[in-house]
Amino acid sequence: CTPPARKRCLYSSSSFSSGSSSSSSSSSSSFTSACSHAVPSPAPVPRSSVPLPVVAACQGPKLAFCSSCGGAVETRVPPGDNRPRAVCGSCGTIHYRNPKVVTGAVVVTPDLKRVLLCRRGIEPRKGFWGLPQGFMELGESHIGGTLREVLEEANAQITVGPLLGLFSIPAAGQVTIVHRAVLHNEAQLKAGSDISEVKLVPWAEVLAMTDEELSFPTVRAALHHCHATLHSAAVTPLVLSKNARGELISETSS
Repeated sequence: CTPPARKRCLYSSSSFSSGSSSSSSSSSSSFTSACSHAVPSPAPVPRSSVPLPVVAACQGPKLAFCSSCGGAVETRVPPGDNRPRAVCGSCGTIHYRNPKVVTGAVVVTPDLKRVLLCRRGIEPRKGFWGLPQGFMELGESHIGGTLREVLEEANAQITVGPLLGLFSIPAAGQVTIVHRAVLHNEAQLKAGSDISEVKLVPWAEVLAMTDEELSFPTVRAALHHCHATLHSAAVTPLVLSKNARGELISETSS
């Protein structure tokens, strides 16, 4: 399969410039005070009693040359390892390929009544609605990455709240981290280069959106979990994996 381009293989959402790290104390206060009443837990998701089988991840094109010495690379199992790796035949450098981390947020208005949605302007799922999210950069925390991605894609300044979900997508070689966040600059929202449109949507409309409107299953899961725990300060995050059939399954024991 072809390798995903940066910010293009997203399944879901510091070292960051001044705009997004500042937040309104009054907005933060209203967000905190609104999170004082518990609501019923969301409906349970299917669970797996045993670890899910490893799904062959998209590795991209085969590595031909070593980035350390330029020598030819071969695929073999290094001593002490248990799976094939790209190993340089000249200098012995092992080139590991590990999952990418995607970070994003379900961004709500301070009154908790509307949600920020972004219409994707690039493939995959171009034209479908999703969350502001993207790949983490080296040197930033996942919170910093969330702040940066939300600013880049929607020009939104936010305060990051509780963790909503941790989604593993082995077939894409990705892990997506999604937080709840509160918006501080509604009047300045605008679409970034990878987004064709941004809008604030009432919860009733969000919950009624179908798979023909939303970009990925993880987006739906994060939105519905956010709504179910909207007034709770303590949130138990979803921990889900996407299996070979495209189903989101819980691998946790409780």
